[in-house]
Amino acid sequence: MWFRFQELVDLKIQSEYGGIRLIFRCGVGEPPENLRRAQLVHLDLGTGDPVTPKESRYETPFLLSEGNLSWRVYPVETISAEKLHCLLTRGSDNSRAKDVFDLNLFLPQCNPDILNRAIMETFSHRGATVPDVIADSIRGIGTDLMKLGWKSAVAGIDGAADFDTVFGQLIETLDRMRLPTPIKAT
Repeated sequence: MWFRFQELVDLKIQSEYGGIRLIFRCGVGEPPENLRRAQLVHLDLGTGDPVTPKESRYETPFLLSEGNLSWRVYPVETISAEKLHCLLTRGSDNSRAKDVFDLNLFLPQCNPDILNRAIMETFSHRGATVPDVIADSIRGIGTDLMKLGWKSAVAGIDGAADFDTVFGQLIETLDRMRLPTPIKAT
C-alpha cells in the first residue's frame, strides 16, 4: 500500500467549517508512473464544532498487516446534524447530492433525542436558526443542482435508487422524526 500527500486545504476558506482537508493519491501495489491515475482520497479533520454527545473511538483493521488504526470519530447524530445544516443553509444553491444519500442512510441509525440536541448545538454554534419543522424546510428546497451531482454521488453503489426517490425517503424519515422537538428543561 502506498500514498502520496497532494494538497492541504483550509476548510474555513472554502466557507465550509473549521478544519483542514488532506488530499492524498493512494493505492495498493506499485505507484503508477502517472499519479493522476491513482485513487484520490480526501480526509477532513474538523475542528471547533460541537460534538454531541461526544466523539467515539473506532478501530479499523490494517489491510496488509496485524493491528488496528484507532480513530476518534463523530457520532452519527453529529454527522447528521451537520449535513442537515448544510442542506438547509445552502438551500437551492446546494450541489452536495451525497449529503442526501448519507442522511437517508444515517438518520434511521440516530437516537432522536441525541440528534435533536446535536441539531440545536450545531445550528447555534454556526449562527443559524433551526427551522420550526425541518422536513417542511427541506421539502421547499430546489433540487436541480443536487440532481446534477447524483450520478457521481452514487457511483459504485449497486442498485442505488434515483435522486427523487431518495430525496422523498429523506423527507418521509424527517416527517416521522418530527424534528426539531422542544428541549426539555433538566
